[in-house]
Amino acid sequence: MSVPTPDRVQLARDGFAGPLNCAQAVAAAFRDLSGLTPEQVEDHKRNGGGRAPDGTCGALFAGLELLNDGPQLDAVAAQFANHTGSTKCREIRAAKLVSCAGCVDTAATLLSIALAS
Repeated sequence: MSVPTPDRVQLARDGFAGPLNCAQAVAAAFRDLSGLTPEQVEDHKRNGGGRAPDGTCGALFAGLELLNDGPQLDAVAAQFANHTGSTKCREIRAAKLVSCAGCVDTAATLLSIALAS
């Protein structure tokens, strides 16, 4: 009997609905695959709300970190920007095309696809 695969997008959504920020929610949803400890997920608190390095969206930043410089890194970032309008939190929020929850969904979806391939 096989173990069901968790719906990582839903896990990220649930985490973002409370109590996690965008970066923590994505990191937590993939924690078992990435080897992150609960403390490392907690440390992602500093990357939410536009505080990730270079102003990157926290959800995207956490996802890219989990890819660990793999071959899909640039493709995921480009697809994220294509969907949200940018990779930068401030630019995404200023455009008001995608909510923070939408960024969490997008990052988790793209990361799920990248990790499955």
